[in-house]
Amino acid sequence: MDELLQSLAIRPEPWTAGQIMLNTTLAFALGLFIAWVYRSTHRQLTVSFSFVNTIVLLSMLMALVMMVIGNNIARAFGLAGAMSIIRFRTVVKDTRDTAFVFYSLAVGMAAGTGNLKIALIGTLLVGFFIFVLHWSRHGAAGRSEFMVTFSTLPTDSSEEARFYEPVFKKHCRSYQLVQVKSERMGERIKLTFHVSLKEPDESELLVSELSAQEGIFKIAVNFGEEVSG
Repeated sequence: MDELLQSLAIRPEPWTAGQIMLNTTLAFALGLFIAWVYRSTHRQLTVSFSFVNTIVLLSMLMALVMMVIGNNIARAFGLAGAMSIIRFRTVVKDTRDTAFVFYSLAVGMAAGTGNLKIALIGTLLVGFFIFVLHWSRHGAAGRSEFMVTFSTLPTDSSEEARFYEPVFKKHCRSYQLVQVKSERMGERIKLTFHVSLKEPDESELLVSELSAQEGIFKIAVNFGEEVSG
């Protein structure tokens, strides 16, 4: 067991006051860096103030937890039992946020066990690669692809219902209806299309020509990945 603990680089107890302050302060600083990376690479319009602060707190709390556990296996099992009592009911809407939670926890664990070099280098390296994914827009839709949503009046004729198609054919390489939704108790129909433009800078022209069509209301363009309800 001693050899196993030494291989994990867990320092023997007791922790000195200086070590506790150093580990916790480093966890706090690295947590701030992680929060900055999250805010800088967040693609949504709003950022949760609570979640950003939670990232920082998780780093410090995990560092403290690891220092409390130390090399005592009984404490580890006791802490696991105590944590199992707590019920976390906050739903993380974006899976990317979950990755940042683990990012913060991993850094806190490294700082709490005294692996300051791993904590510092690991935080900077992971942050760098997050920026690489952000700048390269890895996995994102092309700049000419987005969602167009608008409302129209229901019609009996299928040909009359597709009066907007000439506009799509003029500006789009392809377009596909992905969602149909009833509004105002059936008085209007909300349509959502996934479109791919012939030219990336024609999005405003497309919206303008759709707006000029009689019977089209509330046009919205979504450059994200999901269709809102």
